[in-house]
Amino acid sequence: RGGRHDSASYWRWSLVELSQGTASRRDGVSFAEELKLRRECSVLIQEAQELLEVSPVTYATAVTYCNRYFLHHSLRDKGVPHLLVATCCVYLACKVDEQPKPLHAVMRVCARLRHRAQPALAARLQSDPEEYRKEREALLRGEVEVLKALGFDLHITHPHKHLLAMLSWVNEVATRQGLEEVSRRVTPLGNLAFRLLSDSFHTLVCLQHTPEAVAAAMLELAAMLLGVELPVDNGRRFYERVSVDDDTHRVSPDDMEDIGHQLLDVAEERAAREQGRPGVVGLATAAAAAAQMVLANV
Repeated sequence: RGGRHDSASYWRWSLVELSQGTASRRDGVSFAEELKLRRECSVLIQEAQELLEVSPVTYATAVTYCNRYFLHHSLRDKGVPHLLVATCCVYLACKVDEQPKPLHAVMRVCARLRHRAQPALAARLQSDPEEYRKEREALLRGEVEVLKALGFDLHITHPHKHLLAMLSWVNEVATRQGLEEVSRRVTPLGNLAFRLLSDSFHTLVCLQHTPEAVAAAMLELAAMLLGVELPVDNGRRFYERVSVDDDTHRVSPDDMEDIGHQLLDVAEERAAREQGRPGVVGLATAAAAAAQMVLANV
């Protein structure tokens, strides 16, 4: 794929490209299986973020690195297993976002998560110096592979700051227009929008859409779920207020709708997991993607 690694458009892939053109597809991995394995990575990264006590932004950075890595590397690659890649991305993201964690701490936490079904394997890192050495070397080699895959382009613009700006705008307009009910609910609206944003990193929206569009979709979905009617100011909605003339950053209702549908897939996965029906989401999301392509006449 042509283009500069440090260009935002280089990392923005269409649904067709993601479903047909990744390294995993060329390696014979189905789209459903790829989504499932990517989800395993994002779940490990989120759990590691909580255990290591780093910020949600660092979690978002690590997931984005991981998803970008697997655009050009197969999830079937045994040389650097997918959950080891996720571990490398956690370690790297902590450093980039200035929340560095000792290598041994990242290794310990992520090994426990990677080997949760076989805790004795994780325990060997503590008791066997040779196992610790091999794991440490594998992680450091993996970090180099991640850096090369990213083209050393480590800067990421996340939706978080855009979501904060949109919430601030909603609050300001609601206050000016005397919409007391909206003003009163801005805090719970923001809390839900940020929870949804965290969930969005279990999808591929960070590869498909701009940070502005993702932020707008989170606020729109949160408002819908809470029954909050977001204000309009001089005919402009909240996402039009923060949009710019450059089409690269313009937010469209179609983008917001697509992102919202992918978030609903995550909700369906959680419900399936709670009901003891594992493995639904990869297939469901792949089916949803196929349906979207049909509707788009792709």
